[in-house]
Parts: sequence; structure tokens; C-alpha cells
Amino acid sequence: MPPDSLVKAPKSIIVIKTSALGDVIHALPSLHSLRGLFPKAGIHWVVEPRFLDLLPGKPWIDSKVLFDKAALKGFKLLGGLLELRRNLRALKPDLAIDLQGNLKSTLIAFLSGCQKRIGYCEMREGSGFYTKAVFGPHCRGHVIERYRDVVRSLGAIPEELAFPLPDFSREAEAAKERLKILRIDKPLAV
Repeated sequence: MPPDSLVKAPKSIIVIKTSALGDVIHALPSLHSLRGLFPKAGIHWVVEPRFLDLLPGKPWIDSKVLFDKAALKGFKLLGGLLELRRNLRALKPDLAIDLQGNLKSTLIAFLSGCQKRIGYCEMREGSGFYTKAVFGPHCRGHVIERYRDVVRSLGAIPEELAFPLPDFSREAEAAKERLKILRIDKPLAV
């Protein structure tokens, strides 16, 4: 798959993967590849509040943009969309990478004002609105590899899988302490 000649060295990139738990984790290897490909770019991830803590901070992600779909109901819809638009446009993205692949994420990419929007061609509704729909060699493979195909289309060289995660050591210690209090000292699966 030849690299995208339209995107040489973006200064600001938004990655749209708002939910769900496993899907956000599956997208992290793409973040690893993206940061390797564009080490100086600002990378901004659009995510729902409940998945915010799954995402690492710097050097992987420069900012996290909250997409609170619960706040976009009823009379709050227009105001919420205008605020999201303002927040996204303030980032001045050169490139929007839609890993969600649905109408909601297509709307988010559009609201950003970004002229270069890419995503996998076989995602759900809305993929027809990309300026570049990626059809990669892993179209029938695992979603991790399909997400990585999108970044590969920009010129990333395939590398070993890596999941840049935040430091959860404090949470792990708190869990160990809680298990001690509950007197659970046998192996435990959660």
C-alpha cells in the first residue's frame, strides 16, 4: 500500500475512537505507529469521558478531546455540537483519522474542519465521506491490523505490536490493598 502523498508531515492530527473499552485498547497500536511516523505532530484523541483514563498522555497523546454523547441530547444538542466544533477547530488539524467508522465519528471529523479525513473503507455508515478510504491487506483480519492499515497508508512501517498505556501502578496497588482487606490471597481472575 503506497503512502498517502497528500499528508507529508501534519502538524496536528485528531484520532477519532470514542468508544468502547476493547475498541479503544485495540486502537492503541495504531497510536504507537502514528507517533513513530509523526514524532513532532500534535496528536489529539477524541474519546468519551468513561474511556478517558485508558489513553496515555504525553509523549503519545498531546490532548484528549471529550465527546460526551450523553450531553448531546434534547435542548443541549446544538450547544454541545457547537462546543465540540470550537474545541476541535482550535486544534487546527491537518489530518483526521477516523478509527470509529460510523456516522457519529464522521460528523466529528467534519466538525473539526479538517480537509483530510481518512478511515477504513469497510467501516459502518459514513466511511463514504472520507477524503481517503483505506482498503488494506488486513480487510478480513483482526481489527487491530485494520486500524494499523490506516496508519500504514500514511507511510508507517509495520512493527511489532505495542500498546502504549498509562501508568496504572497506583490502581494496581490499591487493588492489592483491597484484596488484603478482603483476605483474598489466592489467584483471582477479574
